Amino acid sequence: MLKIKDIIRMGCFLLVLYVLQYPILLFARTFPNAFSYIFVVYPGTDSDLAGYCPQWIAKKPTNRSRPVIGGIISKSQNGKIGRGLVVVVSNTVRNLVSSNEECRLLQSRLLKIAKFISVRAIAIIRK
Repeated sequence: MLKIKDIIRMGCFLLVLYVLQYPILLFARTFPNAFSYIFVVYPGTDSDLAGYCPQWIAKKPTNRSRPVIGGIISKSQNGKIGRGLVVVVSNTVRNLVSSNEECRLLQSRLLKIAKFISVRAIAIIRK
């Protein structure tokens, strides 16, 4: 049974995936200094994934290793503020460890996004 907060979280995920993804990327490309890095978050387990991504989307082969915008993160260092574009993927640790192809595909897509929006760094963290 899904809780209301899970339904809202999934609704936001679907809104960004199907409506806001490309406008945000076009904004980032238009203003190349808007983001200085991409911050990638991937789920540790299938239950982590179920917290934000509906199963029917996560299981589609076309969505594997596909970064989806999840938000914006800010970091201040030496008085300078840097913003990062947070992206989430549906690959779990098990998926990434068991498939070199999945890892290469994810890396390729992340590098394409980084080049498209002119960022210099990609940070990766497991949820």
